Amino acid sequence: MAKVGRYGEGGQVWRRGAGKLGGMAGDVAAASVVGGALERAVFELRGVYPELDAGALTVAADTAAELAVEGGGLQARFPRSEEAGRRLELQAALLPHLRGFLSPAVPLFERREEASREWPWGWYAAAQVPGKPMRAATINDDNIERLVRGLAQFLFELHQFPLPRARARGLESPRVWRERAERLSRESAAALRPLLRFSEHARIRRWWRALLDDEGSWSFEPTVVHGGLREERLLLDAYMRELIGVVGWERVQAGDPAADFAAVVEAYGSDFGWRVMTRYGELGGEVDAAFFRRVRQQGVVMRFREAVEAAAAGDDERSAAAVEALRVSAALRG
Repeated sequence: MAKVGRYGEGGQVWRRGAGKLGGMAGDVAAASVVGGALERAVFELRGVYPELDAGALTVAADTAAELAVEGGGLQARFPRSEEAGRRLELQAALLPHLRGFLSPAVPLFERREEASREWPWGWYAAAQVPGKPMRAATINDDNIERLVRGLAQFLFELHQFPLPRARARGLESPRVWRERAERLSRESAAALRPLLRFSEHARIRRWWRALLDDEGSWSFEPTVVHGGLREERLLLDAYMRELIGVVGWERVQAGDPAADFAAVVEAYGSDFGWRVMTRYGELGGEVDAAFFRRVRQQGVVMRFREAVEAAAAGDDERSAAAVEALRVSAALRG
């Protein structure tokens, strides 16, 4: 979350790590970043939800792609690009069908306003999904088995959702999965060129060539994939024992189910990930040596994606962390 703020009484804005902002006496730079976008969003929201408590609203994300506002039991997304608008349109069409298929709750976005000068791709809103983030630190001996079962059940259900049905709601063809990988290979080579030594850059090019040329890496039954699992997107009940909600469906796509497990391993470690995969196999999911290999490969792909996104955001600290993560990955070892 690049920028976070809270809308206060009288159009004032709050920001993490800063004091109260408002008027000429506030922090002008911070207000221009958070306040302007949030105030425009609040104006739109109040037109549709007149009883909404604006003081409860926060900016969850303010990027070139979208403005995300949450609070007061509501979450709203204001796309700023055609791609972001398309993804929200897909979520609005697909998630209601997933709701009856999955055990955890999912957000049900509706398009609230058509295109306007301010928001050319309209904007979408949904009731907030309740729950507390499933942080790695919250997993202990008392809840680990329940959480393993719940997460494995969710992933099994998601990957069993009929792909033709999802395609009918606007999900892209599975062919796009490989096309995205090919594009990421080019983007990562360009983004990492100034950050790596010549020998390291040569190794990442070789790693990508090996991956793209290896038919075994692309021999899988495509499924609906969440594509963006992280700690804050898996929501638990008040007792931190049950998975009750899954949010953050911006990257939902048709692809390799191993990618979702790579995200689980990245968030919670290999031991927890192994337990989830074992339970997934017991439920009937396809888990074999080829699957484990693809999980490892997708874990490296995630690191490349992080490097590209950090470079695009101009975040030097994040870029440096992404490079260090790649240096300990299979792409740069040896």
